[in-house]
Amino acid sequence: MTRQSGIDAILRTVFVIDGKLHNSEDTHFRAINDAFPVFGFALDLGSVNDPTPPTLFMIGLCQNEAIQFLGGNGVTVLPSL
Repeated sequence: MTRQSGIDAILRTVFVIDGKLHNSEDTHFRAINDAFPVFGFALDLGSVNDPTPPTLFMIGLCQNEAIQFLGGNGVTVLPSL
């Protein structure tokens, strides 16, 4: 598996030309609407004629103070589970 972060159009072009990504990170932090920063993952599944084993991708987000609710003692803030 290869991965890369960067501008959406550049990652797509790299994948189309090379069939993989460059395992590099974009350190130019910017707004989502400024050259659309994305994460890309690529996995070579072999030839289309080969039996391909099932492949599962999972993306998780862990955030502090993700759960907030108002109870008898005021606002309660909890981390994500």
